Amino acid sequence: MHYRMLTLLLISMMLFGLNGTVAQAATTTVACSGSGTFTITNNAVSAQIGCKGIATVPTGVTSIGRAAFSGASALTAITIPAGVTSIGADTFSGATSLATVTFATGSKLTSIGVNAFRGASALTAITIPTGVTSIGSSAFYDASALTAITIPAGVTSIGDYAFSG
Repeated sequence: MHYRMLTLLLISMMLFGLNGTVAQAATTTVACSGSGTFTITNNAVSAQIGCKGIATVPTGVTSIGRAAFSGASALTAITIPAGVTSIGADTFSGATSLATVTFATGSKLTSIGVNAFRGASALTAITIPTGVTSIGSSAFYDASALTAITIPAGVTSIGDYAFSG
């Protein structure tokens, strides 16, 4: 009986730590080149506040989450490291000054979400990495300056209105 209670106590201490609190998510804040910041939580870009200029996503990030840079109207360029596998829905929606998207050599990106670059009206060209298989609906909707796009042969799914507007 005492052995069982001691075992439960030890398991509880391992799960909740000695002070009785649950472990918190690992969060980092990164500065944009002009001003503002973006937040990384558990290796995913999760939000931005007033990001202006260039955002360089650090190595170790594996995804750019839903609406992470949505409304970042003064964001002009983003550099995405090779380890990022997905760009979520609405990620750069309304980033009207975004003119340059650079993917690191050896990119592991496989999907671009719904509305990901919707309204990125300053974007003139993009080369989608070779590992991408899916481009979501309206992904580049209203990216009205987009005149050059390279889509790899491995893309098997392109959503409705992905390049409209």
